[in-house]
Amino acid sequence: MRNQEMGQTLIEFALSSTAVLLTLTAAGWVLRAHWDRARCAYLTFETTHAELIGKPRVSIRVPILIQETPEGYEGSGACGKASEKVSLRKIEPEFR
Repeated sequence: MRNQEMGQTLIEFALSSTAVLLTLTAAGWVLRAHWDRARCAYLTFETTHAELIGKPRVSIRVPILIQETPEGYEGSGACGKASEKVSLRKIEPEFR
C-alpha cells in the first residue's frame, strides 16, 4: 500500500506543478502584453506632444508616425504587437 500512496503523491505533484507552471507562463504573457501596450501608448503620446509644443524629438527605437492636421497632431506608434494612436488638438491659434 505504501508504494501506491507514493505513486499517487508523485502523480498529484507532477500535475499540480504543471498547472502552476502553465498559469505562471500565461500570466507572464498577459503582463508582457500590457507592458508593451502601456509603453507604446506612453511613447506615442510623449512624441506627439513634443511635436505639438515644438520640442525637438527624442531619439527612440519605436517607429512613430506623426501627421499634422488642421485641428492638431495625430501620432501612430507600433511597438512589437502593440499599436497605439494618439490625437492631440491645438488649443491656441498659431501666430506666425
